[in-house]
Amino acid sequence: MPLRFFVPQCSDFFGPQFNYDSLNMGVLSTNAHYGGFNVTGSKIIFSNGSFDPWHVLGITKDISKDLPAVFIKGGVHCADVFEQKGTDSAELIQAREKIFQILRKWLKK
Repeated sequence: MPLRFFVPQCSDFFGPQFNYDSLNMGVLSTNAHYGGFNVTGSKIIFSNGSFDPWHVLGITKDISKDLPAVFIKGGVHCADVFEQKGTDSAELIQAREKIFQILRKWLKK
């Protein structure tokens, strides 16, 4: 669904102050605070699934050795943090293992 569908709904539900201008200002403010796509932190794993609608706004490629991305083909929102099930895809199982190995390495330092 396009953004133009949701902005009028926000205005209807929460008032006229929720409009395209306030949305743009919110995005600029959030990106300034967190760095947008120019993340400067360290030891952050960016996990995204291809079926998670938020992945479009996420980091899906490694930024650096200490800022790796784990992209899960066929993955859905937060699937990597749930307990493993027999129905989990090979991609999801491999992603969890990769995340575990990264964390293990970082914690040994």
